[in-house]
Amino acid sequence: HLENILKHQAEMDSKLHRKNADRRKFIVVEGLYKHSGTLANLTKIMDLKRKFSYRLIIDESHSFGTLGPTGRGALEHFQLKPMYDAEVV
Repeated sequence: HLENILKHQAEMDSKLHRKNADRRKFIVVEGLYKHSGTLANLTKIMDLKRKFSYRLIIDESHSFGTLGPTGRGALEHFQLKPMYDAEVV
């Protein structure tokens, strides 16, 4: 579903002649969703982030201490680097 939204946005940006340098584009997710216990699929989200040139912001408030070998959250769980692959909130 997210990929379809990003494709549609890319089409609209192209149609309106928007340049990448003129836009700030973000994907914002929670590392671990509180009510469902669902993990964000950061592998797929990282692919979309790179494909469509977005920045990724992750809310790690529920995943710190619970995910990753040393409890550093979803980024560590998926073997990604904070502030390089995503910004952490």
